Amino acid sequence: MKLYISENIDKAIQGFNIIPIVYGSVDLGNVPDNSASMIVATDAIDSIPCSKIETFLDLIVKKLRMDGELCLGGTDIYALSRFLLNGEIDAVVYNEIVENKQSIYSVKEMTDLLHSHNLAIQSTVFKGYNYEIISKRPSNNKN
Repeated sequence: MKLYISENIDKAIQGFNIIPIVYGSVDLGNVPDNSASMIVATDAIDSIPCSKIETFLDLIVKKLRMDGELCLGGTDIYALSRFLLNGEIDAVVYNEIVENKQSIYSVKEMTDLLHSHNLAIQSTVFKGYNYEIISKRPSNNKN
């Protein structure tokens, strides 16, 4: 089973089960634990409130099977700030971006959170001020 988790379900990937983020929450009640071979949530971090990030990660890691891959992404607060300071975006654009986010984590903070959930980082890619982290749930993990 492959899951696509996003607030913007119009960008869904063919062959993936769509799981919408609604008001900062995700319902994975119908997804059995250890069943997803891949979870793609490339804009999910921005759509989940800071107070719910740990719960969100706990939930999706439980759904990820051993050796399953998680592609997680969001806006890097430091990269976004550099864009502002370097004049690549102005204050109006910066505020519009920030206004539409539930939370903004740096790639380092998110990498640390993924490590704390026993996920092995495979790669990190930046696209402007956005990042995508691909991690894997090791088969020796007991979650």
